[in-house]
Amino acid sequence: MGSRKIVGQVKRKIRETRMFARAMQSDAHPILAQIVPIRRCNLDCGYCNEYDKTSDPVPLPTMLARIDRLADFGTTIITLSGGEPTLHPDLDAIIARIRERGAIATLITNGLLLTPDRIQRLNRAGLDYLQISIDNAPNSGSRSIPFWALESGPLRTPWPWRGERGRSVSPVPSAFCTIIPAN
Repeated sequence: MGSRKIVGQVKRKIRETRMFARAMQSDAHPILAQIVPIRRCNLDCGYCNEYDKTSDPVPLPTMLARIDRLADFGTTIITLSGGEPTLHPDLDAIIARIRERGAIATLITNGLLLTPDRIQRLNRAGLDYLQISIDNAPNSGSRSIPFWALESGPLRTPWPWRGERGRSVSPVPSAFCTIIPAN
């Protein structure tokens, strides 16, 4: 493991520890907030009521004002969800503002729109954590693209969490699946 990677990991842990300590000092501020930059989604999961097919993205000035307000409250972690947040045309600017205001930036996505270029843009914006929902497994109630269709998509290729010289870069990926009777 290279020294740059170790330094990056140590810096992330120090930042997280500092933010955790700040969050625990007082109950007068939110620790985590989820905001929805867009309700539109590229899937149609049978169990989900957090999307529609027609809504416009929340305008960037509105999103930045919401982030600023959350930061003014002392929010430690700001998570972008949806709908499908990667459909928002100004997602990188939204993530950058979260980081500028000192919060941990996280993103919940279905992963279908993640390409190596898109992931690099998320990295440059400063995304800390990426949660990929794998809810569209066969028979999960999805009326759209089943998870197995990803086998030929960007998630099937070697995972593009590497920088130009092969070094690992942020964000830290995780996977999440909603358990329902159908899956």
